[in-house]
Amino acid sequence: MDYELAKQLKEAGLRLPPSTDRDGYTVLRNGQVEQDKYEYEEERWQLNGNHYFIPTLSELIEACGRDFDRLERIGNTNTWNVKGFFSDIETEGETPEEAVAKLWLELNKKK
Repeated sequence: MDYELAKQLKEAGLRLPPSTDRDGYTVLRNGQVEQDKYEYEEERWQLNGNHYFIPTLSELIEACGRDFDRLERIGNTNTWNVKGFFSDIETEGETPEEAVAKLWLELNKKK
């Protein structure tokens, strides 16, 4: 997942899991990937320090809730497609995480 997509997730309000759910978090700091462990959610989403949390695939699927239908690789390509169940939204990405993150963003667009 790139810096811009991680930033979009933060700005759209993706909630983070409790820090006890895993030992560390992949974080983008000024566009560079690093591993960190933050105790509180506010520390994990520090916009002023340009920190952006990268959720796991499981966390993204859980965040989509009941509207997540399926994730599939398109043929023998590096493209992944994800479909919403109730919304009929489809998104694509170069990784499963990117595709599901885009689905979450579409599901949570401000109307």
